[in-house]
Amino acid sequence: MGRGQMSQVFRKYPLNPGCRVPALLCVCDKHQLRFGAGWQKQVNEYEATSACELRRAHAFRRVDEGVEAGADVRLGAGWTVGGDLMWLHTKYERGASFDGDRVAGAPGFVAAGHVTYTVPYVPGLKVGADAKFTGNTTVRPAGDLKAGGYTLFNVGATYATKMGGYGVTFRAALDNIANRRYWEYQYADYISPGDPRTVSLNARIDF
Repeated sequence: MGRGQMSQVFRKYPLNPGCRVPALLCVCDKHQLRFGAGWQKQVNEYEATSACELRRAHAFRRVDEGVEAGADVRLGAGWTVGGDLMWLHTKYERGASFDGDRVAGAPGFVAAGHVTYTVPYVPGLKVGADAKFTGNTTVRPAGDLKAGGYTLFNVGATYATKMGGYGVTFRAALDNIANRRYWEYQYADYISPGDPRTVSLNARIDF
């Protein structure tokens, strides 16, 4: 699904790596509008790979159904605004102890938005901000523990220029500007504290 100019300022946010739904994409250059939406159902079979899993279930099936929509709009000179929404329904099937339970690590709802501004008086400079809300996430396959939802806000800038005939891009970002404390899902039965407020600076040279 297209992201307009946002990927040049911030990293792209995958709403859910296991459920991509680019079923419909409409690009209207005349109006500087980019829109995408779709639905997908995915079924995966899993075999037990450890003694712990063998005690719990010999095999299970994971079912993912999701709807995702997103749009980017260019407003006036240099402004781009966009967002994405995703609803995801997941469940285990054929598991000895967690049939019908929500799949661990899959939030039910995710929303993300961004705004980018191309500075007209400084060629190559872009500034922007983005936000992402992640809903409650089940931590255990049994469904008896959830990590609470959270919203993160980030700001940043990129500056693209040429040095010695090579393209150079400088990036600066301030992530989690509100210093939000949250738990981040890692894998089944395990979570870790999310990253605190973080400042990052980097540069890239295109040879």
